[in-house]
Amino acid sequence: YPATDALLLIAAVSPGGRDFLVLIDPDSQPGKGVAADAALVNGFTPKRWKELGAVPIHQAMEWFRDWLHAEQSRQPWQGIVCHNVTHDRGFLLEAERMTGIELPVRYDWRCSMSEFQRQMDLGLITRGSGSLDRLGELSGFWKKEGGRESTHDAMQDARAALHGWEWLRENAASAGVQWGVT
Repeated sequence: YPATDALLLIAAVSPGGRDFLVLIDPDSQPGKGVAADAALVNGFTPKRWKELGAVPIHQAMEWFRDWLHAEQSRQPWQGIVCHNVTHDRGFLLEAERMTGIELPVRYDWRCSMSEFQRQMDLGLITRGSGSLDRLGELSGFWKKEGGRESTHDAMQDARAALHGWEWLRENAASAGVQWGVT
């Protein structure tokens, strides 16, 4: 929950393949904690984060803002794709509030989970889970049986969301369905 839980990392990948990853020191977020399930999923321990170079949230947001600006100027901008945009955007909006650093993408978000579910509703994809694991498997991102290579890797998830988004776009086009129209 963005109001009570610390943002532990930001991972992003551009269509051109440029990666952004920063680990964030939860101690730089007053009043926020690290839930046990989040620590388990991310492999977080204070010692590990320190060893991996976690930075204060203010620094992380400055770096991410600068990366986004650079990516917007480098190629035709298509927005930020997340698999669960409500979750990811909630944490970044809270980080903006805490730091006063506004990201240049306030209204420019795409949700691969919503498009995935829309295509299931239209019968373009067999009904089932709308999870990133399933999207990654169907789109061919995770080629091995069982999907993910690790319990959770934020960069891997960012790549899977982008790959899945592009696959969903191709899937809609091959079915003659207008992209993004309900």
